[in-house]
Amino acid sequence: TSNPNQTKISVQSPGMYIVEVEDSYTGCISTDTLEVKSDVQKPTANIIATDTLNCRNATVQVNGLGSSIGNRMQYNWTTANGNILSDPKQIIIDINRAGTYVLEVVDSVNGCVSYDTIQVIENKLKPNIIIDNPKLLTCKTISTDLSVQLSNVSPNHSIQWYTNNGQIVSGQNTLNPKVNLKGTYYVKIINSENGCETI
Repeated sequence: TSNPNQTKISVQSPGMYIVEVEDSYTGCISTDTLEVKSDVQKPTANIIATDTLNCRNATVQVNGLGSSIGNRMQYNWTTANGNILSDPKQIIIDINRAGTYVLEVVDSVNGCVSYDTIQVIENKLKPNIIIDNPKLLTCKTISTDLSVQLSNVSPNHSIQWYTNNGQIVSGQNTLNPKVNLKGTYYVKIINSENGCETI
């Protein structure tokens, strides 16, 4: 790409290059050959799927272990709407906010760059509880069933009733426990899918 009649030239393609030197006084000629190689291979950037942020996992790890590994590789994580807690120059980072995370992998020898992106989601939806009004305890009605209606829960949710001044006769871990004393009754629902709870 430059004047070939100089002692130094510029090239932009790999291949065999030959230099010829002629002594204009004696007419003697010498040649030498040089092979110019190409190193334009891009590194691999590959983020492995991560856990969902929830009430059980306030922080999760995001890792690029599917990417190119080696001393010549450099890593840089960025996010516009998430939050990185650890060193963004490491291949594995800790995060605590949902958002889009971008991994940049740079081959420090040839300068080639690759990117990968992951969307980390959050599930912190708490169970919704509605407790129905129980029957009044009387001399005739010596016990009554409590009743609760639920939403925003997984099929394997857990239920626990408790009281400080009443008495639960049965069904402490069901939707309809039986009680036989006046008092204040509480129910705790844990959504097993995300660990979120409501009392």
